[in-house]
Amino acid sequence: MEARRYRLRVRLGQVIVSAQAAENEALRIQAESLRQQLLALPGEPNMIPAMEAIEPGVAALEAELGLLPYGPPRVPKWLRYSAVVVPVLGLLLILLVVFERRRRKNAVSEAAMANLEASVRARSTTEPGA
Repeated sequence: MEARRYRLRVRLGQVIVSAQAAENEALRIQAESLRQQLLALPGEPNMIPAMEAIEPGVAALEAELGLLPYGPPRVPKWLRYSAVVVPVLGLLLILLVVFERRRRKNAVSEAAMANLEASVRARSTTEPGA
């Protein structure tokens, strides 16, 4: 019962915030009065019928503002996670490609090393006193 009461309070809070954002003072006042009724509900045995009487009013206010009964739809956790991880992995991949190209560009190829060794050998054989 307390959970249901809490959900109604949360829904009314969303209605109040949305009504303020839409600058609809009449809806905000209606939601405030329903919230006061909810807070003034009697103890446990009489709470259920009183909450059931308040709930259609909350649903009508939500419908008028275009709100869903239990808040906005949640984005799945994997989608929220991938919204952060995918761009980071993309940047890392771009950095990997850039640095690998730079490494290959600055690296001495095997053919260049062979030419260098051949020229060193040729120089050492042609120099006098070697």
